[in-house]
Amino acid sequence: MTRRTIPSRLTDATIRNAQDKGKKYKLYDGGGLFLEVSKTKIDGKNIKRWKMRYKFAEKERCITIGPYLPNNKGVSLLEAREAALEAKAMLLRGVNPSLRIGNKGNASTDSKFKSVAKAWHENELEKWKTGHAADIWDSLEKDVFPTFGDVPIHEISTQDCLIILQKIEKRGALETCKKIKQRMSCIFDHGIIFDFIKSNPVGPLRKFGKKRKTKGYKAIAVSELSSYLNAVETSIRIEELTRLALQLSVETFGRSAEVREGTWSEIDFEKKLWHIPKERMKNNLDFVIPLSDAAIAILTRLRDINGRRELIFASTINPKKPISEGTLNAAIRRLGFDGTTHGFRKIACTTLYEVGYPHPAIERQLSHVEKNKIVGIYNKAKYLNKRTEFMSWWSEYLADVRLGKREPIEYVID
Repeated sequence: MTRRTIPSRLTDATIRNAQDKGKKYKLYDGGGLFLEVSKTKIDGKNIKRWKMRYKFAEKERCITIGPYLPNNKGVSLLEAREAALEAKAMLLRGVNPSLRIGNKGNASTDSKFKSVAKAWHENELEKWKTGHAADIWDSLEKDVFPTFGDVPIHEISTQDCLIILQKIEKRGALETCKKIKQRMSCIFDHGIIFDFIKSNPVGPLRKFGKKRKTKGYKAIAVSELSSYLNAVETSIRIEELTRLALQLSVETFGRSAEVREGTWSEIDFEKKLWHIPKERMKNNLDFVIPLSDAAIAILTRLRDINGRRELIFASTINPKKPISEGTLNAAIRRLGFDGTTHGFRKIACTTLYEVGYPHPAIERQLSHVEKNKIVGIYNKAKYLNKRTEFMSWWSEYLADVRLGKREPIEYVID
């Protein structure tokens, strides 16, 4: 007598470790429930979906319950089993499970492009800063949703996507074109994961798009450094808030957004430190800027202007928003100089290298991420003592150059 073999129930470890076999295959959990491991990959990982076979009205049927995702945002093994039990209960009542069960773990079972985009956006929110998340959604509202926001995602073709991108490129917004292509591709990938579509129509367009000619952030000439510092200090052509923003940008040589969007809660006047949380940093890492006496003096003057506000550089038009980068760069041009606030990062970096300060400490002050990932993991040194030393030196150097007590150190900015 042949004994029937009952398949072993799955475990989370079995599911996580399911290897790529170069073809689609199934891992069975019993009772019609199984995990389908697709040969299709997204971000280097095979797509895994929970499905269930059942019979209704004398016909064999199959529903997709939802994807198994490593970040716990999909359908877990326990949730898949609960969905299978729910489906069986419905069958006993004579109800087709496909009417109620499907794509669990997705924010919406609506297959319209905008609905899938919303589900993708909500799924990724924790990875983005609030402002960036809003920019992404606004860009889709402007350039994509008017064309096929209400179109079922499976009806959108590569040609449809191409038309969208061509319109953006035609108006000269090359960087926007690149970003929209990436964002549409991510939305279609989300649709694949939740089994709305089988392939990504943006795939064939991966090489589409003119490349924007990149230009570095312009830095003023070394011969103009003294004149510039004096112009910022004395000119009546710029507002006091703008003047102080320009001065603090030079003193700290932080990125424009990191300086402009600063809040008073980040400043430790006693310890002379500026603690910037990772949510505001380009590299998503907490950062500390040692503040020189001159920087503290600037912040003290700013406190008289905006001390009652949350933002250090709260706009006079809308105090809930900081002054813009365009305002600062326009002020530099109004003073008669060809440069940007970001350009002072280049000037400071080059100058500090020229006088012999150590490379790791300078790179840390610029909040650059270590390119060697292994070194980056283990090298958590903040070099705070050395950075405090050269930030004080930098401040004194700027004061001497402005007063004509020393010639600025020659540097070459490409």
